[in-house]
Amino acid sequence: MKSKRRRLVIRVLIGIVVVVLIGCGIFTVLFPEIYAFLYARPFYPTYTAEELCENPLPLPYFIYELPTNYDTPGRLCPEIDTYNLWIPSDGNGIPVPEVAFTASITINGTPVSRRDLDFTLITTFHPRYGASGELLGAHGGPIVVCARNLDLPPGLHVATFSFRYRDQYYQHQWAFRVES
Repeated sequence: MKSKRRRLVIRVLIGIVVVVLIGCGIFTVLFPEIYAFLYARPFYPTYTAEELCENPLPLPYFIYELPTNYDTPGRLCPEIDTYNLWIPSDGNGIPVPEVAFTASITINGTPVSRRDLDFTLITTFHPRYGASGELLGAHGGPIVVCARNLDLPPGLHVATFSFRYRDQYYQHQWAFRVES
């Protein structure tokens, strides 16, 4: 009698775990903004736009390029440097979805909606070789993360960018100018 009851309890617990796992999978597909919010840590400004304009923070190794002028109205596109992030265990590339699910951009302390972020991998081929010349793997070019549909007034603004990769958070902030 006890073994039947124990088996029933085990089956019920396994069923609950399966339902929770399936529910989490459906949740992440139906509500990607909430899923990303749970795993991304937006980085909010610690400096004013004026301070960053006068004394910009050094460009970190994981950033390929930052827009400092608002050249394309409605878009702001920092680029992640995959060359400096790549390690041999990445094999043939840095998984763009891992970066995309965790990337966030804030402007003047206000997060850009996940619906207004676009992700592009510049498709170039960069083979990586070891010390003795053996091929370790390869990766593509920079990952471009574009915030779009921005309606910003003229003047100085603070942008912050963060993402997670290999359980490490990367973040940077800078000032940019919107011309009238």
